[in-house]
Amino acid sequence: MRTARRTGVVDDLPAIPGFEDCYGRSIFHCPYCDGWEWRDRRIAAVGRGRDVTALALGLKTWSRDIVVCTHGTALDGVGRKRLARNGIDVRNERIAAIDHRDGELSRIVFEEGDAIDREALFFSTAQHPQSSIAAALGCTLTRRGVVKTGSLCDTNVERVFVAGDASRDAQFVVVAAAEGVKAAVAINRALQAEELAR
Repeated sequence: MRTARRTGVVDDLPAIPGFEDCYGRSIFHCPYCDGWEWRDRRIAAVGRGRDVTALALGLKTWSRDIVVCTHGTALDGVGRKRLARNGIDVRNERIAAIDHRDGELSRIVFEEGDAIDREALFFSTAQHPQSSIAAALGCTLTRRGVVKTGSLCDTNVERVFVAGDASRDAQFVVVAAAEGVKAAVAINRALQAEELAR
């Protein structure tokens, strides 16, 4: 019996009690996919450094009530000042737990300090490939752990093309489909070039 091989990337969920229970219901990684549904609500942005700063500032599109939670990591002074100028509070304490009811976030509990009421949480953490196929073939990976590709979804390995969230920053189905078309055309042209007489 053959098993299906999964590709693409997996979001690394923080090991915080309650986090996984809420993932996909009231905790999300993409504000472009899920931000609209949480407009004008109490939102938390969880992550580190510049990534969480950018995430929180982007969430201001949907809500004025944003709190950054760094889960015990420090923000640089520039990021902290920019968040303050935009009315975004920062909590540096480590998160002890996510309180929820059947996956619906109610509050964030910290190891120290008062808990905060929140209705949704967006996070910015690392990702890793679900499959080691690209690395085993010798494809170059970016610092984010995805396959480095050219404009036609080509890799540094001859005859290997990669499309979708395993290769790009914009991880949307429609982008993956478009990249798949580009890769298919590039593969077809490469095969034609091998077959046809010069």
